[in-house]
Amino acid sequence: ITPSVSINRISNILPTSLQPIAAQAIDSMFMSAKTNNIYLALTSAYVPYTFQQGVYDGYLATQGQAAADANTIRPGYDESQVGLSADLAAANKKCVNQICFSTTPEGKWLIANAYKFGFTLRYPSGKQNITGFNYEPWHYRYVGIDLATQLNTNNQTLEQFFNLSPAPNYKE
Repeated sequence: ITPSVSINRISNILPTSLQPIAAQAIDSMFMSAKTNNIYLALTSAYVPYTFQQGVYDGYLATQGQAAADANTIRPGYDESQVGLSADLAAANKKCVNQICFSTTPEGKWLIANAYKFGFTLRYPSGKQNITGFNYEPWHYRYVGIDLATQLNTNNQTLEQFFNLSPAPNYKE
């Protein structure tokens, strides 16, 4: 599925796109953040299969299977391929795609507020054994306000809510 809404109008580091419902939600979230002097940037969203294949193969070749599976998702199973995921950063580009993003005002604002716009932190700290992925404080998934609120209230991941195995077992 190729997303149909380009979100170049939002302050971002790389041009990208999302599904219309996620694009509208992220636009609202960015505007709300701005009213609180929080300036967010979108660094990545829709990822084509061929791009994901290259990323995964790079990890595989240089770091092996375990590192490839812990640090990126297998092609064909990447939720970014449906245009509902977003990698977010501070507009000042501090701590882009790094753990330190969680300590920035932008990272803290997202933890406290993203669910109000339908987004959930996809790979939270301390839940690697549940999600199958390392902590990524920049990676959010649009799931709708109702589900995001429930996940936030119950401190759950999508794996916990839907009783899924950790990645990379999705493929098996």
